[in-house]
Amino acid sequence: MSAFATLPLLLALAVTGVLAFGFLRWQRDRLAPPGQGVSVGADGVIVVPILAAEIRGGMLGGRAHNSLGPKLSLDAQGLAFKVLKTDRWTYDQLTGVRLARGLLGPALEFRTARAHLTVTLRDLATARQVLAALPRAAPLSPEAAALRDHGEI
Repeated sequence: MSAFATLPLLLALAVTGVLAFGFLRWQRDRLAPPGQGVSVGADGVIVVPILAAEIRGGMLGGRAHNSLGPKLSLDAQGLAFKVLKTDRWTYDQLTGVRLARGLLGPALEFRTARAHLTVTLRDLATARQVLAALPRAAPLSPEAAALRDHGEI
């Protein structure tokens, strides 16, 4: 193939990539508008705006993902979340909390003995607020502890 024949293909791929990335950013802004951090209700429940939630594990090793209406909230006893259905984990059930970087924003992974919940957040400031809301005894990874304590990874 000559260079002139591959140029339209490369241009089409580049335009498709830019459009896909723009759509992902639009979706992120729609689900969690800029500047919107966690909010505390009158009952003390901390509501966290998340972009997506995914749960893995269970008895059969299943996996479920939700980016249309995911929910996460924290209270004094534990965390409540919705991927497919609303569920609740106490802080005592947590075996680890990890921080990772993703395409749309940072991701927090909450681990228990039986399942893993990964939530995608808009920015590191929101991730830091969530980590600060967890009990000090929560088992954080070194990256998560550094973000909570120092504001940097």
